[in-house]
Amino acid sequence: DPRITKIDDTFYITYTAIDTLIEKKDPNIKVRIALASTKDFVTIEKLGIIGPPIKSKAAAFFPEKVNGGKIALIMTIASDSTNSHVAIRYYDSMNEVLNQADESWTKFLETSQNTAVLETKWWLQRGPELGAAPVKTDKGWLLVFSSEAMSDSWTIGAALLDINNPNKLLARTPSYILQPVTEYERNGLVPNVTFPEGAVIVKDELYVYYGCADTVIGLATCKLRELLDYLEQNKV
Repeated sequence: DPRITKIDDTFYITYTAIDTLIEKKDPNIKVRIALASTKDFVTIEKLGIIGPPIKSKAAAFFPEKVNGGKIALIMTIASDSTNSHVAIRYYDSMNEVLNQADESWTKFLETSQNTAVLETKWWLQRGPELGAAPVKTDKGWLLVFSSEAMSDSWTIGAALLDINNPNKLLARTPSYILQPVTEYERNGLVPNVTFPEGAVIVKDELYVYYGCADTVIGLATCKLRELLDYLEQNKV
């Protein structure tokens, strides 16, 4: 479940770490956000756990410093639950990211749901989860994310965050923009999954790479301007 962001001359890879084999289906499995880095994709160094000491995953760094020159880590807190939400923590340096104690998360976790950029207002089976790393546009930071759900179906939504203060949600699609409909999206290791992992702007189009039924990789495209215009019609 990796997401890659280049900061200076280093590529930082956030990924999901677990302490038990998935096959054991242990209800007490620990799910955490971990980090690795590379400069050449030949040698990779694992840097350890960087996320909060509760169930969390699906994290990414912003590709630029924001909020007055801060490094920003956007992540999914209380993942796979009704309280699942997407929040941002800010750091002064990468050294601070790598040397944070569990206790440093206490205040952040006390307020993360209140300051979440994405959350659900209704009782659902699962709240939203970060999909692709944020993409910079002239309208703000574009987030392609996994929508909240009332069932086991995983759909895709989009949102815009303020370019300077990403904690400010500007707009959000009222519903999904992509859902499982094809055979390869509906049937596989985990049925009914369209989960976004990568988003790239190519000329005037947005390319979204997504997992299909946790089995194969799909690609969906749209005109970037059309999506941004649609989002601006759904300001919060």
